[in-house]
Amino acid sequence: MYTFEHPATEQTPVLTDYRYIGANPNNYVSFNNELWRIIGVFTVEDGTGNTEQRIKIVRNEKLSGKMQWNSNKVNEWSTATLNTYLNGEYYNGLDATSKSMVADTKYYLGGYNHHDISGDEHYNNERGITVYGGNDTNWVGKIALLYPSDYIYTYALGVDNDCYTNGNDCGRGEYGKPTKGWIYKTNSNVDHWTLNHKSDRAEELFVIATNGRVRFLVDHYVYNSWYVRPTLYLSSSVKIDSGDGSEQSPYSLKL
Repeated sequence: MYTFEHPATEQTPVLTDYRYIGANPNNYVSFNNELWRIIGVFTVEDGTGNTEQRIKIVRNEKLSGKMQWNSNKVNEWSTATLNTYLNGEYYNGLDATSKSMVADTKYYLGGYNHHDISGDEHYNNERGITVYGGNDTNWVGKIALLYPSDYIYTYALGVDNDCYTNGNDCGRGEYGKPTKGWIYKTNSNVDHWTLNHKSDRAEELFVIATNGRVRFLVDHYVYNSWYVRPTLYLSSSVKIDSGDGSEQSPYSLKL
């Protein structure tokens, strides 16, 4: 993992987190009898004011089939169709051990209306308080989606400067599609949803597009259907038990 220092935002204090970057990190983990990937270790809040460090993971493969982000045509995560599915039917379908490992966490829902920005700018905006209309600025729950910054930071520290300094330029450089980052490399050639929205339009969201760019477009309105990679924070009591993090020997978890 690599260390990232963040200044205070409108919703968070000064924080340090630890992330996997590059194309092929050994960050595979077995969860729910599936392959997931460790995004990193983060200091998070549980919604009651308690903060602690937790491992954040994302499903290695997208769920089968495309899904609407919100059939009600509003980019409000707390009432989104996809939120209801992930924290209802999908969560209830996890095996008992995996369900017991998932902790309530405060997710940040800051919106913004530019996609020509860096990973740091994405991070700050996500934790800001600019939202569309009366949308919530945060939400407490178990399962959500990637932040745009989770994706962009995989290109940090010289991995791919085009992607890191401007998410909308990702994939425009000499190498074409940005396969230097593991999140894109795993699920290339598909559009998939992120958590954060465009703050000046009720229907628009940021997506990780087929070509690897982080952007918003008309065909990425919330009522369209795109792919989903569930993302969650493990309880702080969860420990890595064995494995080396490779795809052949993923980390195993225990309480």
